[in-house]
Amino acid sequence: MNILYLIATPNIFGGTPKKLLDMVKHSHNQCVVYFWADAYKDKQELFRRAGATTYTGAYGRNIFKHISLIAKIIDKHSITIVQTQFSFGEVLGFFTKVIRPQIKLLITFEGPFSPPFLKRLILKTLYKRVDTFIYISEYVRQEKLKAFPALKNRTGRIIYNGTSPLICTSHLTKFSECYKIVAVSFLIGLKNIDTLIRAISIIVHNMNQQNVELFILGDGPEYKNLSNLIKALKLEKHVMLMGNRNDVGDFLQQCNLFTHPSVAEGFGLVVSEAMLAGLPIIAAKAGALPELIIDGESGLLVDPLDAQAWAEAIIKLMNDATFAKQLGDNGKFRAKNMFSVEKFVANYEKFYKEIINGK
Repeated sequence: MNILYLIATPNIFGGTPKKLLDMVKHSHNQCVVYFWADAYKDKQELFRRAGATTYTGAYGRNIFKHISLIAKIIDKHSITIVQTQFSFGEVLGFFTKVIRPQIKLLITFEGPFSPPFLKRLILKTLYKRVDTFIYISEYVRQEKLKAFPALKNRTGRIIYNGTSPLICTSHLTKFSECYKIVAVSFLIGLKNIDTLIRAISIIVHNMNQQNVELFILGDGPEYKNLSNLIKALKLEKHVMLMGNRNDVGDFLQQCNLFTHPSVAEGFGLVVSEAMLAGLPIIAAKAGALPELIIDGESGLLVDPLDAQAWAEAIIKLMNDATFAKQLGDNGKFRAKNMFSVEKFVANYEKFYKEIINGK
């Protein structure tokens, strides 16, 4: 099969481009990728090396120019399936289906959030042209059904994201002997990193545990606010903002604990990466994270906004290495069986065949 993926950019620091790159690497289909924005051009080479043919449409919001090029791509590569996501991608997919009705159009719902009323009305019309929908978790499915009740009568499938173990470069300088915690996140409010920082403050200042360090990997609009919070809580020696990193695998190898406090995660690809690395995990009891983590068995789930609960959960694993290892081992086993890149690609390719065969 020849499949065209419509995506904003090749920025693999984001979960959607990262999993698409994995898809391209492991797919048995011909993969063509259309980037509708020209940011992160240097990352396109990664997709080409993986076997994809890539195109860029640096046309801003000019729908006509995007669709004109997409139509040429479909004809040139005999595309049978077009897959896209997010609002602008959904608009491109709709017009693509209008001018090339023979293709099968798939929309993947990556996040749970309901759009504003006017946009929701527009999307209701667009979705009538879609052949099928993919939800990355049951949580996302339920949230989308609330916003678009008509989807209950449409073909759809839950397909969990998948990933492969992150490579260790061994270039990272060995850390101190402190208990090392890592979080990997785009720094926006919903990721709730401030609660995690406040939990570290409780551990350091209230529980008098000085041998703890938190490494926050990622960047985003909340970077400055988080930096100010770290200073205000006098945690400069305990909390480090590391920015975007290419050596996440090294941090997962050298740290003792992975934390993910997001209040509304559609899936949590970085959590599955940490699970595959065998790290014990504390995650928010929110969004799709309870679908990844079985509380007390493959990780711990806590109230996302309760800094005291986070502090107590961290201390629990700091003081019980045996239990922490058990959680890490169980999480790794669960991730291999449910969230591996092999299972992810196999589930998609099976679904693609069903769609083409009219099932």
